[in-house]
Amino acid sequence: GMKKAFIRLNSKRLKRIKKNWRKSRGIDSKIRKKLKGALKIPKIGYGTSKKLLNLNNCGKKIIIINNNNDNKIISNFKPLCNRVLQRNLSCFKKKNLFRDMLDEY
Repeated sequence: GMKKAFIRLNSKRLKRIKKNWRKSRGIDSKIRKKLKGALKIPKIGYGTSKKLLNLNNCGKKIIIINNNNDNKIISNFKPLCNRVLQRNLSCFKKKNLFRDMLDEY
């Protein structure tokens, strides 16, 4: 499932406070003191392992393609990666790249 987000203190109670994380700096802050039951603070230990960092759910690396040359290079690593066309390509280029991808299979 999704990771639980670190939210800012009082962001649930007060509409004017956004959810974006800010470190608590008050002298008596329960969060800063890390008391039992208080909100969790982001720490390095919560990070994703480097082996899994750029992988999708299937365990394949997602690679963005923006020209035919990229497509040819990546075709050697077919089982290891999923190809995604770059978003800001023109319709014409997307069509050509897609046609080339289909020709490989």
